[in-house]
Amino acid sequence: MRGRIPGLCAAVVLCALAWASPCPGASTKENGGHFRIRPAEDAPRDTPAAPGTVTVLTDLDPDVMRKVLDFITESTGVPTRLLAYPHDGSVGEPGRGFDLFMGSCVQPRRFAVRSFSPESWEELPGRASGGVFRWAWWRSTLVLNEVLTGPGGTEDELVGAVTAVHPEKDRLTAAVLYTLYREYGPGVLERLHGMIPRYASSREQVVSWVESGRYPGAYTVDAYFNASVRRGHPLRFDHGALDTGEHPRTSVAGENIAFISAASASMEEAELVAGFLASPSFQEFVRAFFNTAPPSHGTLPLRVEEGWLPGLLEAWGRLPLSGVRDWE
Repeated sequence: MRGRIPGLCAAVVLCALAWASPCPGASTKENGGHFRIRPAEDAPRDTPAAPGTVTVLTDLDPDVMRKVLDFITESTGVPTRLLAYPHDGSVGEPGRGFDLFMGSCVQPRRFAVRSFSPESWEELPGRASGGVFRWAWWRSTLVLNEVLTGPGGTEDELVGAVTAVHPEKDRLTAAVLYTLYREYGPGVLERLHGMIPRYASSREQVVSWVESGRYPGAYTVDAYFNASVRRGHPLRFDHGALDTGEHPRTSVAGENIAFISAASASMEEAELVAGFLASPSFQEFVRAFFNTAPPSHGTLPLRVEEGWLPGLLEAWGRLPLSGVRDWE
């Protein structure tokens, strides 16, 4: 990170995937106004899905995934139902029936995955293996409001001028922090925590704070600001190291994957939906929320393991003042 932030004391942060979510039932310019956003309430998990409905298990943001599933249903005619993955740090089978997984922070080898490789997947080389399809990517980055920061900022100038979503409020942020913790130990958490004066409580809030200039920047998932870029906000994405000494790589790269459960009760419909994920129309649609090309070199791959989330939150709770300036 080079240059200076004029007149600012600044900071570095860790965030992950943010989008502004329209009100339930509203159509938006981002989706072309062609379909309606489903209500915020999901069906109870123990309610059986209607025949032919594809239950999609996800650990991604529910508001984003509702938009994704509405687009899938509108395009394919296949009814879908959203099922949230347990927030307990597990990385394998959740113990509840599902047809298709679409998410990021799991280990596919711990699932019973159906062997499936449609022609549509093969048309995107390197995206599929062993019944698992990579349908999008994301990575953590420092996002800066260029109106306030100018062309760059030194490491010391970033202290106190950036924000992040609190890890208790965002699973991808937590996964990024855990990957750094796994790579470097508790020192990297102390470093990041010491740079952030106040945490945001949601992805939407961190985007709003950077766009409005309340904070000049945030260390976040780059794709959270896709809509901001399309609206013309002057943002700069710095994927370099937050410091070049003890923590030379602090940009974490994650991939969104999909696979069909071997125990799917709607196998034919799940195969139709899974194949559709490689279609040009779907790949174009998800650019509103994710990246559709793998990140460049120089990043740390996302690494999670069984029990990772409680372990991360326990380590986070030991940081100085972690319970005082958690979030707004």
